[in-house]
Amino acid sequence: MLKLLPPARTLSPVASRTISSSSESLSMLPSKHTDVIQKLLECKTVSQSLKVFRNSYKNPEIYSAIIHIITRDKRYPQATCLMKELIENLRKNKKNRHIASLAFNALQGFESSKFTPGVFDVLIMAFSQMGLVEEACWVYKKTKALPGIQACHSLLHGFVKLGNFDSMWKFYDEMVSRGIASNVVTYGTLINACCKQGDILKACKLFNEMVEKKIDPTVVVYTSVISGLCKEGMITEALDVFGLMEKSGISPNLYTYNVLIDCYCKIENINQALALYSQMQVQNVQPNVVTFSTLIDGLCKAGEFGRARQLFVDMAKFEVIPNIFVYNSLILGYAKAGNISEAFFLCSEMGKVSISPDIFTYGILMKGLCEMARVTEATDLFHKMEKEGIIANIVTYNILIDGYCKVGRLEKALEICSEMTDKGLDPNVITYTSLIDGYCKEKDMEAAMGLYSEMVIKGLVPGVITFTTLIHGQLKAGNLKEASRLQNEMKERGFSPNAFTLSCSVDGWCKDGGAPIKLLKAKRDSKGSQEDRILPNLHNPH
Repeated sequence: MLKLLPPARTLSPVASRTISSSSESLSMLPSKHTDVIQKLLECKTVSQSLKVFRNSYKNPEIYSAIIHIITRDKRYPQATCLMKELIENLRKNKKNRHIASLAFNALQGFESSKFTPGVFDVLIMAFSQMGLVEEACWVYKKTKALPGIQACHSLLHGFVKLGNFDSMWKFYDEMVSRGIASNVVTYGTLINACCKQGDILKACKLFNEMVEKKIDPTVVVYTSVISGLCKEGMITEALDVFGLMEKSGISPNLYTYNVLIDCYCKIENINQALALYSQMQVQNVQPNVVTFSTLIDGLCKAGEFGRARQLFVDMAKFEVIPNIFVYNSLILGYAKAGNISEAFFLCSEMGKVSISPDIFTYGILMKGLCEMARVTEATDLFHKMEKEGIIANIVTYNILIDGYCKVGRLEKALEICSEMTDKGLDPNVITYTSLIDGYCKEKDMEAAMGLYSEMVIKGLVPGVITFTTLIHGQLKAGNLKEASRLQNEMKERGFSPNAFTLSCSVDGWCKDGGAPIKLLKAKRDSKGSQEDRILPNLHNPH
């Protein structure tokens, strides 16, 4: 079993000092402090010391004493908790001072036979776990000694959480140069970092390296590799690793299944995702809210509302409480299918389980109403959302603007746009495209082109949909020359026309009495090409 800290190692110049007698060091503190510390030192057991500490006045010196005492007794988790308390107290009371220095000096100032240098490792772990990695690094440099393996892991993990990968690799290299032997936790952290960086090749290389060193990968390591492969869209390779894990006798955990289920749902292979869900139950792995929300979202996107509803019911069987994401997935599915009444029913059901609709819920319902030309109801819902204290964003405003443009109420759309800008939200490409589409449908191409010019002047880059809308509008208005100019401009900006752009263009040219022309050169199909990299085969640890 891995020991949290080494039992002994060479002390740094800071820690290697002559230990004065307890009475001599305590005499420099106020009497009420010395009384408490003396009581702590006189206790025969750590439990007695903790009891005295909990019932006493507390300051940094007293915290330092109890942390030294329990660290010496190898109660590291408890020591880390108390260290975090000390740090929090210092942060509250000494806001403008260097907290790492204050904590370090408090620990260094404890002079007793119960002094232990392990407290500096605990300090590094506490700072790292609190996200204060800079402070942890300061302590590491101040002690001028490499911390124990667990403190090293805390620092490595802290760098990963902050996304500071350069510092992580630099620190790891220093660990290796100092002769600190990497273990499964070290490799797990490094592999996780590689996957977060998107460097799956390096992750696989590290995996093979640990296997060659006879270090058996854990389910956490396997799952990190599987997750990294899934993020890169390498589902076949991810399944190979999954199979290798099972052959090695490592049972997948909940997170492993959730990663693979999510991957299958993203590539729209919902049947395989459900097969994994069934396998989970056979393996007695309890699904959680992430499992259900991923599957329900995947089923709704596939239009399989019956199965999605059944899974929703199954959540109660597993005592899993639905969250807002589960409800929003179902509401979105029904709204897209045009079943807005069922979407509103689900929204009302949320209140019964004390879940309040969020901005996404309101946006889904508003868009569903707008697509049914029920823009007045969508506006009422918008106002209800604001009364509930939910601040509208650019997305919700764009839904209303687009809704009014689609029903030809352009003045109302512009009114909402003005209201949006008054609240500090600038129109974006979607806003302008909706307004341009509205004016094109009204055959007011002068206004549409005016909006186009305005968005370009503001530095907004029109996309394929914007160009397609304008090209379609110009063709319907019989302005073939302007449509051709827009098409050329779209090409110059590096955009390829979509199927609708081509359809509109061909239709427009045909109506003009001319033969359909070849509008674009054939695009090279890059989707089927493989990346110029080869994933190394992962070694079987057995």
